[in-house]
Amino acid sequence: MAPTSEAAVDLVEADVWLVGFREGRREVMEDCYREHFGTVDAAVSRVLHGADRETVVQDVFARLMSDSQLRLAFKGGHLRAWLGTLSRNLAIDFARHRRFEQPDGLMPAGDGVHSPHVIEHQAEVRMLVERFRKERLPPRWAPVFEARFVRQMDQVTAARHVGISRTTLAYQEYRIRGLLRSFALRGSRP
Repeated sequence: MAPTSEAAVDLVEADVWLVGFREGRREVMEDCYREHFGTVDAAVSRVLHGADRETVVQDVFARLMSDSQLRLAFKGGHLRAWLGTLSRNLAIDFARHRRFEQPDGLMPAGDGVHSPHVIEHQAEVRMLVERFRKERLPPRWAPVFEARFVRQMDQVTAARHVGISRTTLAYQEYRIRGLLRSFALRGSRP
């Protein structure tokens, strides 16, 4: 049997690695994380900083581990370049969504007008907020509701104030919005 060349051995090893990557084998994914964390972090840091950067970097690897379709999208070649492009695109998407985040307050802004109509409206809003708190809002989400919807803090400030990560706050906020929507559309009548 003829000895194989180093190039042929490298090619076989690359094929074995690619199959392992596409299958999401644990050892291949661990190696990918260790070897390419810096690449992903550098690509994301061109767009995001701080906690947002860390969130997206970890999201890239979480998606790689959990999404077989994403792994299948890599056809071979330069993984570093593919991961850099993927990471940059996810960071840009994340930044776009953050730009459009606006606190959805329930309390009307104080404009110094004390007309009976404005005072009556504010009282109605306060009553609805209290009913929502009592009837629909899980107590564990009350601090997020207070920070984001009543006090209208941005997500970063609210997360710091409540003492949870911004991603946890965003999840709870999303769930609270759903409760508010159903309360407002179906169940806000006494």
